[in-house]
Amino acid sequence: MSTRDTDSVLAEQIDYYEARAPEFDDWLERLGRYDYSPAANARWHQDIVEVQDALVSAAFAGDVLELACGTGNWTEVLARAAAHATAVDASPAMITANRERLTNDGLADRVTYVQADLFTWHPDREHDAVAICFFLSHVPDDRLDPILGLVAASLRSHSRVFVADSNRAPMATTPDSPIPSPGEIRTRRRLNDGREYTIFKIFRTPAEFTAAFARHGMAFEGHETGEYFVYGFGAKES
Repeated sequence: MSTRDTDSVLAEQIDYYEARAPEFDDWLERLGRYDYSPAANARWHQDIVEVQDALVSAAFAGDVLELACGTGNWTEVLARAAAHATAVDASPAMITANRERLTNDGLADRVTYVQADLFTWHPDREHDAVAICFFLSHVPDDRLDPILGLVAASLRSHSRVFVADSNRAPMATTPDSPIPSPGEIRTRRRLNDGREYTIFKIFRTPAEFTAAFARHGMAFEGHETGEYFVYGFGAKES
């Protein structure tokens, strides 16, 4: 893809998540078009709990940065452990939903929100930990190294990063928005009201994450849940 084509899809991707914010949690909770069957939903929730437990076990303390914070499902975990969290997202609607969730939980005073495009944003300081949940699969290969360079620049020496993202599982999305075919990095996503958007969706294995993080001086160890997700921890080596 040309740089112009990539930029166009990334802009449309931001528009998609801005429009999707009011229904975003249907995905996590398996509601509406994401409700496949009791058995399939149970497998999904089992995998979600494994990822959540991994992030809780990290007990990230101090000053934590979250990239692509979304509606706050992961921000909430971080804010309970950290002294302070900075939550960055390109979508004002996502940030509004996130702030409302954290306010309701009595945690909003621990979070600073930054509305910014992560493909152009730069951190203003180093942090004790970084969390990236379900964002890197929306980063095309030619933009991955700049994003991981941003992560490395955001971390103090020997600090850690947590990553969670999608595995290639057909029932992770809705029947009317299927996952892309192998080798294809773009897909069409439909909202409840029928509007459609083109976004990037790239499924990376733990080994691919390990290699990518190593290029930026970070050791990474990844895992897979039973079906739906990959996740893992990295550490800045110096």
